[in-house]
Amino acid sequence: MKHIQFIIYLMVITHCAVGQSSVTSLFSSNEKVGDKHFERLAFAPALDAYLLALKNNKDNDTLKLKIAESYRLLNDPESASKWYGEVLPQNAGMDAAYYIHYADVLTSAGKYDEAKDWYLKYGAQTPEDGRVKEKIRGIEDIEKLNKNEFEVSISKVDWNSEFSDFSPAYYGNEILFVSARLGKKKNLQDFKWDGSNFLDIYQVNDSGSVASFNRNVNGKYHEGPLVVYDEGRKMIFTRDNYYKGKLKTSKNGTTKLNLYYTERDSVSAPWGDPQPLPFNNDEYSVGHPAISDDGLTLYFVSDMPGGKGGTDIYKSEMKDGNWGEPVNLGEPVNTEGNEMFPFLNHDEELFFASNGHPGLGGLDIYIYDIIKNKKVVNLGAPINSNLDDFGLIINKKEGYFSSNRDGGKNHDDIYSFTAERPFLTNYIASGTVYDKTSKAILDNAVVKLYDEGGNLVDSTYSDKNGKYAFTVDAGKKYSIKADKEDYFPTELSFKTLNSDKGLWENDLYMNSDYGFQLIGEVVLKGTDEAVPGVQVKITDNFTGKDILTAQTDNAGGFVNPLEDKKPGDRVSYQIQLLKDGYLGKNFVFNHLLKEPGPIYLKEFVDLSMDKIEVGTDIGKLVDLKPIYFDLGKSNIRKDAALELDKVVKVMKENPTLQIELGAHTDSRGSAVSNEKLSDKRAKASAAYIISQGIDASRITGKGYGESQLINECADGVKCSEEQHQNNRRTEFKVVKM
Repeated sequence: MKHIQFIIYLMVITHCAVGQSSVTSLFSSNEKVGDKHFERLAFAPALDAYLLALKNNKDNDTLKLKIAESYRLLNDPESASKWYGEVLPQNAGMDAAYYIHYADVLTSAGKYDEAKDWYLKYGAQTPEDGRVKEKIRGIEDIEKLNKNEFEVSISKVDWNSEFSDFSPAYYGNEILFVSARLGKKKNLQDFKWDGSNFLDIYQVNDSGSVASFNRNVNGKYHEGPLVVYDEGRKMIFTRDNYYKGKLKTSKNGTTKLNLYYTERDSVSAPWGDPQPLPFNNDEYSVGHPAISDDGLTLYFVSDMPGGKGGTDIYKSEMKDGNWGEPVNLGEPVNTEGNEMFPFLNHDEELFFASNGHPGLGGLDIYIYDIIKNKKVVNLGAPINSNLDDFGLIINKKEGYFSSNRDGGKNHDDIYSFTAERPFLTNYIASGTVYDKTSKAILDNAVVKLYDEGGNLVDSTYSDKNGKYAFTVDAGKKYSIKADKEDYFPTELSFKTLNSDKGLWENDLYMNSDYGFQLIGEVVLKGTDEAVPGVQVKITDNFTGKDILTAQTDNAGGFVNPLEDKKPGDRVSYQIQLLKDGYLGKNFVFNHLLKEPGPIYLKEFVDLSMDKIEVGTDIGKLVDLKPIYFDLGKSNIRKDAALELDKVVKVMKENPTLQIELGAHTDSRGSAVSNEKLSDKRAKASAAYIISQGIDASRITGKGYGESQLINECADGVKCSEEQHQNNRRTEFKVVKM
C-alpha cells in the first residue's frame, strides 16, 4: 500500500532477531542480499531475495520470519499471517515484538479470535505496553464498531487510478490528493520501498479531470499530504527532506519527511518557492499537516524523540508571525502505536488515523473533540474496515477518505462518503431488539425515542443485526418504544446517568402477537342491552398483577391483549365488574390457550349485571335459597350459613352497599311470639354476616313477624303449607347504595 512509506518513515522500524536456539544460523547469499534491501527499506526486492533463499533452506525459521516481516511492511496481512503462523506457534521464547506483529496482521485479516490470543501472549511478556488492553477491547467491541453501517454511505471516486491514490485535501471547490500514478517523468529510479512510482500532488477540477499540481510544489521526490488554508492563498505540505536542490539524509542514511510552506498573493497568482518550517529536522520526520480555521494552530505528525509511540500528533501555535515549539497532544489521542493523517474540521473536531486505539484492524479513523477533550471515538464501519483507512476530510456531512480495503495489497483508493448524522456523539443510547421468547434478533422494527415529556425525539429502524442507536443528552430521562408487525409494542424508560463511556445499552424484548386477547361485553341481565362505563379490573392470579383496569365502551365492551402468552399456556384471572347502580361481580376465569386468536368471555362466564336501587331484594338477584331454622330456634344452621355466605360475597364485591335483613313468619302462632322469634332470627343472621368481615354499619337485622304477609293467609284463613311457606321468608333489601 503506497501510503505505507510515510508510516515507516514516521515510525521506529522494528525488525526482530530470532534466537539462535530455535533456528539455524546458516545464511545464504540470497538472504544477505535480502537483508541489505530490507535495511534500505526496499521491502519488495528484500522479499524476493528471502523467498529465493528459502528454496535452499526450507526449514529456516529465521527466513520465514523475515518473509513475514516483509509481507507485513508491504501491507499484505494474509500472506504475513501465513508465514508468522509457520514459526511462532511452534517456537516458544521468541521476541515479543513478533507476537504483536502477528496479532496485528491477524486482525487486518479479520481473524479476530486468533489475534486476541496473540495479543494476550504479547501482553504477558510486555505488561507495560498499554496497547494490548486497547487492542483486545477493540476486538470485543467489533459489533459496536459496526453500528454506523446503516448511517454512512460510501462510494469509490471515479478519479482513482491503477496506482495508489490517497490523502485528499480541500482546494476551494476542488480537491487535491496524493498519487503514485504516472506523471511527468522525474528521471529517477522507482521508489525502492516497493518498486512503485514517487508520489506527487494532483488536482481534480470541477469536471472531474485530473492534472498534476503546481511545479513549484511537486519536486523530484515524494510530496504530500498537505493542507491549503486562508481562502486558498497558503499551503503547508509534506515533502522528502529536499531543499534548494539537495536531498538530505539522517546519520543512518535515511531521508526523513519535512514540512514546507508556500503562499501566493491571490487564488489566481502563482505559488511561491516552498520554505521549510522551523521544526524540520534531519534526524526525524515531521509531516501530515492540518490547520485550524484561523490559521494559527498547526497540527502535524512526527516521530521526534520524547513521543508516546511510533508517531504522535503534535501542535504548534503561531505567535508574532512565527511557529512556536511543537507540543505533543498526549493522551487520549496519542498511543504506543502510530497516530497520523490529522484533519481539523470547522467544529474543532480532530480526525486522525491510528493503529494504537481499539479498531477493526490496520489503521482506523478516529475523531476527537479538541474543545471538550473528552474521548477518542472510532468512526466504525463502513468508514473503517479490517485493513487501512486514513486521510479523512469532511465538510458538514460529506467528505472523502483513503483505504486499501478493495483487495489491493499495494494500492490505495479514495472514497467519498455521506453521513446521516455527526460522527462525534458524546452520548449514545443503543441496544438490540429481540423476540422475547426465542431471543431471535428482530430487524426492521420501528424504534422511537421520547423525552421525559413524551415528545418524539428521534425515530429509526433496527438494522439487520437488530441494532438501533440514538444520540442523547446526559442527565435526562427518556423512553424507548419499539413496534413491529406481528409483535406487541414494547417500551422501557431510562436515565442517562453514571456512564463513563457515554453509552447506555437498552435491549428491547418483544412478545409475538398470537392474537390472544380477552374480549368481553357487559349487558343488563336478561337482555342484550349494553352497559357502558363499567369499571373492569382483571388480575393475573399467577402473578398477582393487575393486567387491565379500564371502563367498558358505549357497546359495553372491553378488550385485553395477552402480550406474554403463547399456545399451550394456562391462564387464571380474577375479573371484577363495578358500576354505580348495578350489582358488582367478581369471578375467576381459568383457561388453556390452544389455537391463536381472541377469547370471547361470554362463551365461558356470565358478564351480565343486575340493576339495583333502594328497596331491591338482593336475595332474588343472587338466587338465594330459603334460610331455614330449627323449630322455635334462632341459631344459624350449616345450610343457612351457605346461603348467607352468598350475601357476604355480594357485600364484599359492592363495598358501598347497605342492607336491611328482614325476617318474616307466617300467621300461625301469636303475633307477639312470631315478632320476637323473627327478630331473633334476623339479628342472628346479621351477626353471622358481620362475623364474616362485613362492617356492622352496613347491615341491620329486623324481625317483622307476621306483619308483612305476601298473601291472604292471615289468622283464621285456611291455607296450604306451601302458601304459609311463602310468608316464611328472609329478605335482604338495599337501604343505601
